[in-house]
Order: sequence, then structure tokens, then C-alpha cells
Amino acid sequence: MVHDPVQLEKERPDRLRVLWLSTIGFTLMFAVWLMFGVLGVPIRKEFGLTDVQLSWLSAVAILNGSLWRL
Repeated sequence: MVHDPVQLEKERPDRLRVLWLSTIGFTLMFAVWLMFGVLGVPIRKEFGLTDVQLSWLSAVAILNGSLWRL
């Protein structure tokens, strides 16, 4: 089944919008996790957290975000 790309673009104009919004959303979410990783060191020092405690803090944040996506 061969489709003409121009015809597909006319039939589904929202495809490009979804692609761009998904790309921007992915980039922003990656930046948030990068920020959390950078802020982990000062947070650990300020609260006196061990490696295990910081890992639990990260895990809870990840699980919370993934549960809200369901």
C-alpha cells in the first residue's frame, strides 16, 4: 500500500503539530530531569542524605510522575 506523502499531509494536518509538540515536551521533560540530577548534590549536602536516601527520593519522584501519566 503506497500513499502519496502530499495526500497524507492533506488528510491528517495534525500530524506535524503532534510531532512538534511531542518533541518540545520531550525536550522540556529531559531538561527537568537534568535539573533534578544537578540539584541532587546540594540537596544531599543540605539535608545530610545518604546515597540510598537520595536514590529513594529520586525513585519516589519518578514513580509519582509515571503514576500521574496513567
